[in-house]
Amino acid sequence: MGTLHGRKKRRFLPFLLVLAALLLAAAAVFLLWRPLKGAPPAAEESATPGLTAEATPAENAVSAPAPEAAQPLQAGLSRYEAVLKVDADQMILYGNLRLTYVNRYAQSLFTVMLNLFPNAVSKDCLTLQTVTVEGLDAEYTLDESKTHLTLPLPRELRPGESAKIYLSYLIRIPKTNERFGAGENRIMFGNCIPIAAEFENGAWREDAYSDAGDSFYSSVADYRVSIAAPKDYTLSCTGAVEEQRTEKGVTTVLAAAREVRDFAFCLHKNAYTALRTVNGVEVAGVARTQKAAELAAQSGADALAFFSEKICEYPYPRFCVVDFDGSGGMEYPGLVMVDATQFNARQENYAAMIVAHEAAHQWFYGIVGSDQLNEPWVDESLAQFLGFDFIRSTMGDEAFEALWSYAFQKLPEYERTLRLDAPLTSFQGSDYFYVVYAYGAQMMRELYDALGAEAFYAALQNYVGEHRYQNAKGSDLIAAFSEAAGKDMAAWFEAKMEP
Repeated sequence: MGTLHGRKKRRFLPFLLVLAALLLAAAAVFLLWRPLKGAPPAAEESATPGLTAEATPAENAVSAPAPEAAQPLQAGLSRYEAVLKVDADQMILYGNLRLTYVNRYAQSLFTVMLNLFPNAVSKDCLTLQTVTVEGLDAEYTLDESKTHLTLPLPRELRPGESAKIYLSYLIRIPKTNERFGAGENRIMFGNCIPIAAEFENGAWREDAYSDAGDSFYSSVADYRVSIAAPKDYTLSCTGAVEEQRTEKGVTTVLAAAREVRDFAFCLHKNAYTALRTVNGVEVAGVARTQKAAELAAQSGADALAFFSEKICEYPYPRFCVVDFDGSGGMEYPGLVMVDATQFNARQENYAAMIVAHEAAHQWFYGIVGSDQLNEPWVDESLAQFLGFDFIRSTMGDEAFEALWSYAFQKLPEYERTLRLDAPLTSFQGSDYFYVVYAYGAQMMRELYDALGAEAFYAALQNYVGEHRYQNAKGSDLIAAFSEAAGKDMAAWFEAKMEP
């Protein structure tokens, strides 16, 4: 149960205070009122097929009951419009967010839940200042960790309808050296924008945050974000930069991204940048040395070219590969973070593999989403193998085998007791790496060897084609491989799932 927080007596607030709040909200998102270039119409502008402006809500309601897992409709996408300002001296992020939330489920909603992930990383680092729904102060609730924000809607939100939510907040940026927080001359803003939770089985998913693995599960949406930061920082972000200006020591960037599952950005001080172009996509490498930046950019460009040929064209205009102080790597739409220590001559192949692994996530997590909490193997095991297959295809079998042995050198000593398809919460310590990454990659390698490269990638092409911009399940991936193999592969996969 959530605890009641910030109750407002909306009808008894003085008129002038209400007016002032509305004017402030309007000013904060002024730059974002324009629609995305080429964006689909908003839900209220007939984004849903068959939904017309003249039709009544009852005429547009979906009569069929929701299935076991909520089934998204072909409705318009939700739209996140944010104005963010970073004070790097005080380590504070000031945020204003206007979310046009579209109900894409086959049943009506009476609440909307947002995930406030920064509070899961550092207790109470995100403070809400203003919360309104449809222009009215919201009597919202927060769970005990203040990670899940539940907003009652002033009216029933039928399938295809939308509601406008406005938040103003500030984040006291913690020192973490991770995907969210400050590091050495770097500030990483992964999962810093409040994002809608998933609605399944008639309820909102209140998923717990995890430092290990990716405890993120979301639907695609459109984003338009203005970011103001000190000019001596290099800014990398999801999406395409539409406008940029510098005034009085502050650089403001306006970025837009369509059909993505999140929006992340990074600030690097004293960083080097390298650029590449592949298939019309700009690839940027940002790192602490020029050599590392060149390696990041080239590996990113090579990986995009490889997966675009093998699976389908990369659908976004930009791809950023940046270094950070965390271990391993982390994927976001159009932006990936890679352990800075990996960018050196001795481990160049390993760094390229990590970049390729995170690039593969642009297809598996990005284009095709999955439940990374309950079925982490679906995207993670696949991306791990694909990173190695990139090395084999670009550097040869010898480099592939050497890197495989290096990465999994301690695997023979590990005694597996967990199923490969166990949920994220089941893994402790090194279990997650050995089971999901190592054994998962081994399973995919055996499947690749059994099917052959052509059938293996044909399965992935069909999987992406069938579930593009949707959330898929492990059974969907197995079905794609079954079709490519010409036989039911369910029993084969089940045998591999067992310890």
